[in-house]
Amino acid sequence: MSLTLSSRPRLLDAIRVASDISLGAYVLSGGGMLDALASAAARGARVRVVLAAGDSVPPGDIARVNEDAANRLRAAGATVEFAGSQPGRCAALHAKMALVDGAAYLDDCNWTASAGDTILRDDRPADLAAVRDALEHDAGDAPSEDFATRKRDALASEAALLHGAAGDEVAIESESFGYDNAVYREMERLAAGGVHPRLLVSQRDLSGNRRERSALEKLAAAGVRVRVTTESNEKFALGSGAAWLGSANASADWIRPDQLDWGARTSDGAIVAHLRNNFERRWSRATVLA
Repeated sequence: MSLTLSSRPRLLDAIRVASDISLGAYVLSGGGMLDALASAAARGARVRVVLAAGDSVPPGDIARVNEDAANRLRAAGATVEFAGSQPGRCAALHAKMALVDGAAYLDDCNWTASAGDTILRDDRPADLAAVRDALEHDAGDAPSEDFATRKRDALASEAALLHGAAGDEVAIESESFGYDNAVYREMERLAAGGVHPRLLVSQRDLSGNRRERSALEKLAAAGVRVRVTTESNEKFALGSGAAWLGSANASADWIRPDQLDWGARTSDGAIVAHLRNNFERRWSRATVLA
């Protein structure tokens, strides 16, 4: 049982022949993933989808896209729920997790058609149970050292990875970034100790976000090397021969600490090399924070 590198084509192939599928997404736009889920439901597979809604998503496009996806899936025979639609359930869903005939698939983006995300396959029994609890009950077992399904726990795991790292090998990528979380505090500590980690953030989330810019400027002044990219929304950290990957942004973790967000740590060589290659390619084309 292990955590291994997978891909969108492999996941779509698994969905096309699966009999039991559960999937969670912050936003589920049209295209291959939605087509595969609708086709699976139409041929008689059990398909259950959980989507973000309410005040956990901004009004406008995301809400409309998820409503459209829900309507199409229900018409095909799938069961669709919106996070927090039942009393006492967690209303904040940001995790991108799926169970396909007993295997878990974990995406750090939104099941997109681009090559800008990383998908893992997870067969570890404790992780499968946690993913199932998160998707079916908006809850998760107590996180292990290497896997979590809550944002605060996921970011604590990322910070723990950074704590044991040093030198130029320390690299972090996040769609958005902010104060008030364990990753920020760990980067401050590294910079104060003479380490100059690299941090890559998304231009889209930075635009117009004064609080995020302030956090990044403070880290840059402390010695963190910060660049901005238009190419990616991935969330991962690289340390000493190991990596953390997840759906959780390194942003404030106190607003919704129980938000459904996965995070996993691994020393699998293929996963670490894949993330390192992604980071170095984007870093070389990114612009210095100005």
